[in-house]
Amino acid sequence: MPLVKWALVLNVIWKIEGDVNIQSIIQVMIVVILGTSIAYLIYIASLNYISSSLAGILTAFEPVLAAILSVAIFGLKFSFIELIGFLLVFVSIFVLEKRL
Repeated sequence: MPLVKWALVLNVIWKIEGDVNIQSIIQVMIVVILGTSIAYLIYIASLNYISSSLAGILTAFEPVLAAILSVAIFGLKFSFIELIGFLLVFVSIFVLEKRL
């Protein structure tokens, strides 16, 4: 088992393993365009309507919403570690809110 952990650390990221075809390239482009670029532009546009501190607090809800949707849509189950992470995100949001 320890050998597997070191293999993950020592694996070179520029060595592509797996099947690279036009479908996988299109899927990566969809994630880049929709999941990153458009989401970032919407976030920047929202700063015209809300304060930057509120926008920062709302971005802290992003992993919470992703976890809830992964359970609702894909039927994933929370493990104990994920539940602790979920609670830590909520604690950090409350700490950020107290500072405002």
